[in-house]
Amino acid sequence: EKAFAERDGLQADLDACTALSEVLERAFHWPSLDEEVAGVYWEAMTWPSVITEIVAECEQRVKELTKKFKKELKADKETLSEDCHSARFEYNEFIRLGDIDAVEERLVRVEEIDAHHEALKERQELYASRQEIFGERGTRPKHLAELVKDFEPYANIWKTCAEV
Repeated sequence: EKAFAERDGLQADLDACTALSEVLERAFHWPSLDEEVAGVYWEAMTWPSVITEIVAECEQRVKELTKKFKKELKADKETLSEDCHSARFEYNEFIRLGDIDAVEERLVRVEEIDAHHEALKERQELYASRQEIFGERGTRPKHLAELVKDFEPYANIWKTCAEV
């Protein structure tokens, strides 16, 4: 937003320069200007229009990139959601299949699942930050928090079993 405000201020300054150059051009006619002076004069007179074209190109590029990044963000959020659902299935399998004799293996799996939870949380935070950049409300899917909450008692049980 600040960049766009600065751009608008720049555009206003350019408009004022253009108006001033038009006044100067009408007021002064220099029929016999040195070639170098004439080149500098015309470069100075055309500079506001060059800047305006550059600003227009930049605005178009911003629109294109914004559209591209929003599309990527949407795809990333969908992938995160799918990953959370996939994790839910894997965790349910872990909860269902448990042998107390394999406590060390189960503890390793708990640590892997905890690390996976953290990775999912980090992705979720990243995507929420991106949403804020685009002026959208950063949403955090509840199913990830529920997933972590539901798994926590089982993780604690296996950690306790491993300590004993």
